[in-house]
Amino acid sequence: MKKALFMLCAVILLFSQTLITKAEEQPSVGILLFDGVQIIDFTGPWEVFGHAKYSVKTVSSDGQQITTTMGMKVTPDYSYRDAPQFDILLVPGGHVHNVQSARHIKWIGQHAKQTDFTLSVCTGALLLADAGLLKNKEATTFFSALDMLEDNYDGIIVRSDVRYTHSDNIVTSAGLSSGIDASLYVVSQQSGLQKAREIAMHMEYDWDPDTGFIRGLMADKYLPDLHIDFADDTKFNAERVHHYGNEDQWQQHHKIDTDAKIETVLSQIQEQVGKQGWQYQKQTDVWHKVANETPLEYQYFVTDIDPHHKTFTFQQKINVL
Repeated sequence: MKKALFMLCAVILLFSQTLITKAEEQPSVGILLFDGVQIIDFTGPWEVFGHAKYSVKTVSSDGQQITTTMGMKVTPDYSYRDAPQFDILLVPGGHVHNVQSARHIKWIGQHAKQTDFTLSVCTGALLLADAGLLKNKEATTFFSALDMLEDNYDGIIVRSDVRYTHSDNIVTSAGLSSGIDASLYVVSQQSGLQKAREIAMHMEYDWDPDTGFIRGLMADKYLPDLHIDFADDTKFNAERVHHYGNEDQWQQHHKIDTDAKIETVLSQIQEQVGKQGWQYQKQTDVWHKVANETPLEYQYFVTDIDPHHKTFTFQQKINVL
């Protein structure tokens, strides 16, 4: 009887040690935090890695409390000095200019080179680019920062048609919620596709590892780049009040408040549109252009004119033909 009990205890002890070992083998995740970090960029992935039972910790330069873009206060677990080496490093976006100095970039570069995966979300890709980690690799970022990534850094294959990319140990994702997709992808690589699908289902997240909504493909990418320029003493304020569309069409409205004459504003716009390769057809009041073999048409209108308060609405429409 004693021998049987001894054997049973031995089996239980061995089983317990196996469970502990398996727990210890779970990947560790380090999330970089900084003042102005975008909330969903790190909390979305945190949700994914947390459900995967990974060990998730946070790091800031000095380990002191940080404030996110919308005022959330977060106290990191580590500073740069005492942070361990992580299996997975997450570099979120937001006000990344706050961490674009040499000290921060050096820390990212040193740690990223030793990870199984380094994952950027949104404009966090710019920090990876600063660290030289995207050279000769595919990468993506927030749709409005795609040109910045392509124009300011050499040797990066910038993708605007995907939610995330994977090259070597580097995974980059587009904006905001795409970090959830990329994190699920990392889990699928570390723990299997089935595990990632289970997590997505539990989160009630519609995850398709092969496709999904891609902000960078929306038709507003074809809108002319307009910069209204007046003397310092001329009031000109433009507030975007509406913008929406899809891959085939886009509408965008701005409320303009200015001391300048409407005719003067429209003259500047017409000149800038023409300089960007658009051809005006007077009969239809439509501008036409072919961009990368894609035929486009563009129109703008002025509505809701209030001469007393010197305000009006400037509407833009673009169609992919």
